[in-house]
Amino acid sequence: MATPTRFTKLGVAGGRSYLTNTQDSYIKTYEIDVMHMATGTAFDTGIEAPKTFAPVGGWLVINVPESTGLTKTISFGYAAGANDAVTIDIDVSVAGRVGGIKINTTNMNDMLSNFTFMFGSADFAELEATLVLTVMASDE
Repeated sequence: MATPTRFTKLGVAGGRSYLTNTQDSYIKTYEIDVMHMATGTAFDTGIEAPKTFAPVGGWLVINVPESTGLTKTISFGYAAGANDAVTIDIDVSVAGRVGGIKINTTNMNDMLSNFTFMFGSADFAELEATLVLTVMASDE
């Protein structure tokens, strides 16, 4: 089993020490807009996810809740990984701010693909929301 990388310093230099298994990292907050669509497949947001990242917090602001969809949940991930690698099954049936989102652990996005989202069912018709996601990341 490989030794996990430990994020130790904040910075943008991208320095890495193979002797201590550490690398410079940065904190970044993303705002990912979500609009309803009638699809059950993952949607590519066009926002590139870091190469290695550990989500440290997030919330979803639901401006218009979903009322049509059979399963009123949304998951976030990235295209080179699982489409629910970052969060899974957030209830979007009520307007407002959804805090305390279950954030999954460190993600290795070695292909530098984009963030994605996926609806719980293919019949969403109303949802308008924004995911605010803060990650500790590295492009090393």
